[in-house]
Amino acid sequence: DNNPIWISLIILIAGLLITFIISNYVKQEEESQAQKEFVQVCNEIKSKIITRINMQKEFLISGSSLFEASETVTRDEWKNFNKFSGNNVKFMGVQGIGFSVIIKKEDLKKHISTIQNEGFPKYKVTPSGLRNSYTSIIYLEPFSGRNILGFGYDMFSDSVRRKAMEISRDKNEPVLSGKVFL
Repeated sequence: DNNPIWISLIILIAGLLITFIISNYVKQEEESQAQKEFVQVCNEIKSKIITRINMQKEFLISGSSLFEASETVTRDEWKNFNKFSGNNVKFMGVQGIGFSVIIKKEDLKKHISTIQNEGFPKYKVTPSGLRNSYTSIIYLEPFSGRNILGFGYDMFSDSVRRKAMEISRDKNEPVLSGKVFL
């Protein structure tokens, strides 16, 4: 009389145990597959970021070479260099490419006057204030839209930019800065 109840209970417990084991196995397989897909997507993103950074690094090196190979680089030469190079390289996420000049404190007034005489009567080095040296952005392409706001900006006035520029200068190679705000 009690045999069918025990057999039913054993079958029920065995069924629940098998269901638990199978569902646990399926869950682990799904998590493993999801982890593999996540790692693959992360690696693709990492690869794209590294490729983009390397392209930008090479562009900066070629811009540096322009200045090394020339006695002086004019505003028009900088514009043409960026126009030609920009057509050959895709810079998604890059707002502009600029060049800043180092200015000694005693040369600041002369520098401002020179740039104003080039056709920019409202030019000034920003932010204002006394410092031992300045690094005003004098060439910036494209020279339109929000980029115009960067014209005259002293990159050394921002500690994050300054650190990257000093390391780049000392190592003579492009260096990524920390997070900056435009």
